[in-house]
Amino acid sequence: MNWKEQLEEIGNCQDSNKAIQDYNKILTVQESPDDIKEEAILKLAKLFVKIGKGDQLPTLLRSVRPFFDKISKPKTDKIVRNFIDIFSTVPDNLQTLIEFVKENIQWCKDTNRIYLRQRLETKLYTLMFEAKDYANALSGLTTLLIEIKRLDDKPLLVEIQLVESRIQHALKNIPKARAALTSARTNANTIYCPPKLQAEIDMQSGILHSEEKDYKTAFSYFFESYETYDSLEDPLAMKALKYMLLCKIMTNQTDDVHALVNGKIGLKYHNNRSIEAITQISKSHAKRSLHMFQEVTKEFADQLSDDPIIHSHLTELYSNLLEQENNNNNNNNNNNNNNNNNNNNNNNNNNNNNNNNNNNNNNHNNNNNNNNNNNNNNNNNNNNNNNNNNNNNNNNNNNNNNNNNNNNNNNNNNNNNNNNNNNNNNNEKLLIILFLF
Repeated sequence: MNWKEQLEEIGNCQDSNKAIQDYNKILTVQESPDDIKEEAILKLAKLFVKIGKGDQLPTLLRSVRPFFDKISKPKTDKIVRNFIDIFSTVPDNLQTLIEFVKENIQWCKDTNRIYLRQRLETKLYTLMFEAKDYANALSGLTTLLIEIKRLDDKPLLVEIQLVESRIQHALKNIPKARAALTSARTNANTIYCPPKLQAEIDMQSGILHSEEKDYKTAFSYFFESYETYDSLEDPLAMKALKYMLLCKIMTNQTDDVHALVNGKIGLKYHNNRSIEAITQISKSHAKRSLHMFQEVTKEFADQLSDDPIIHSHLTELYSNLLEQENNNNNNNNNNNNNNNNNNNNNNNNNNNNNNNNNNNNNNHNNNNNNNNNNNNNNNNNNNNNNNNNNNNNNNNNNNNNNNNNNNNNNNNNNNNNNNNNNNNNNNEKLLIILFLF
């Protein structure tokens, strides 16, 4: 049996303890080829992670360091970097991984492995960024960036500038984050950029555009990143899909969220809890329900709060929903107040109208009564006046008649007297005349 077949047989073994013994036997046997030992180291590391013994990985790497002296430095660099990537898959071991990387950096300095040290330092600062140790990560990254620029190592320079952009974004220094990303993209265009690194650049571009509220451009970058990760079968494809759905929610295109989740893109991740959380957020936003939004954030707290990008945009979305609800409540209150005011005004108007009508009726009645009374009084007065006038007239007439009669009598008497006097005078004249004759 050759060594390749023996490795395959160990890999198919159901007994993990026996498989570990067989891998260790290959590593200790001097007759085994170097490439078989290299493959056995990585397979044994994956087996430790699979059975939950990830804490034994640092011990395993230390035990095989004498083997690294027998192989070339590029092969050693490849094994160590792959080994650290395997160790990164162990859950909840960030601080242990940081200490492990620091240990290997010191080993590189002791053995004068400059190329591997530079890449391990880049990995260290990436881990510090994930641990939110931004100050130490940025200071160390600045020193490393100067060294790499002097060497003109473009592939590593792209990685460093990408990490710098992420750290600046975490520090809310968007202009410096965009400047670092632009430099990374410029350098990536001058070299062959691995698909995974290009996907990381697209992801960071989408994040920065979303921070500037340019969600349509951000969606296109997230979509490019998703396609690359999905073709590589990388778990980060699900993260890119989450950001795509978030962009649709932030642009009020909640119908597109349902189409994406149930379409060709989202079928693979349809039962994923993180995707379900974003879908529920979309439903609460479509209904403009603040209560439903709060319930979803509580139910899916682990999926929504752990990601700082999702958390920051959901905070903004919550503020928008709260503002809309307050505006709606204010509008309802204003409408109720207006209705109450209108009702009060109508009641007041009705009361005033009733009062006016009553007053008018009373006034009319009083006026009518007064008029009637006045009319009666006037009539009575008129009658009395008429009667008085008539009486007066009669009296006057009588008086006048009497006066006239008296006057007539007097006149008659006077006339008679005058006549008598005239007659007397005439008689006297006749006597005189007769006497004269």
